Amino acid sequence: MQVTPCGRLFLGFLFCLLRFGSPSAFAEREGLPAPDLASLSGKWIGSTTTIRIGNCLPDTFGRTDSVAMQGQAVVTPVVLEVSAQSSGAVVIREFRETPPKLPPRILVGEITPGLEIRVDQHRASICDEDFNVWVTSYSGKVILKKRGAKIKLEATEDICPRLNCRLRIVVEAKKSMGTEDPGEPSD
Repeated sequence: MQVTPCGRLFLGFLFCLLRFGSPSAFAEREGLPAPDLASLSGKWIGSTTTIRIGNCLPDTFGRTDSVAMQGQAVVTPVVLEVSAQSSGAVVIREFRETPPKLPPRILVGEITPGLEIRVDQHRASICDEDFNVWVTSYSGKVILKKRGAKIKLEATEDICPRLNCRLRIVVEAKKSMGTEDPGEPSD
């Protein structure tokens, strides 16, 4: 089958529309009203998965077996406090539920009308006796359900570039948009 130039243009437009649809288009398909981005504010329950993908020697987690730990995942329960504005500005505070209790990680960025999210976190560490400062940029998406929402953010964290110490971070959480428990949004 031969596709004319106009046909290619139409198919490209259709692909872009399906791939990058607006929240209102998503909501219509799901029978949901288009969300006010501020409605995403509140408490989200989930976890952060950390996967070591680089050579972190000496071990930044305090273990001496870091070579054997390469590729293994550490899952930590978290509570996210999300403060979102209708304009799309967002601040996320990530509280870890397991000891040691640490100050929250703070991520700042934006949510687009298409419910894509990009946030940055400023970090610092000691790297091979040098002080290392970096920014971790997370990207992901908010997925709406009938009475709740899910968020998934992913990033690669370069803790110590000189030693190739890198971590893959995945944050996943749920929020109730109705009266249910925040950890269990309904489909």
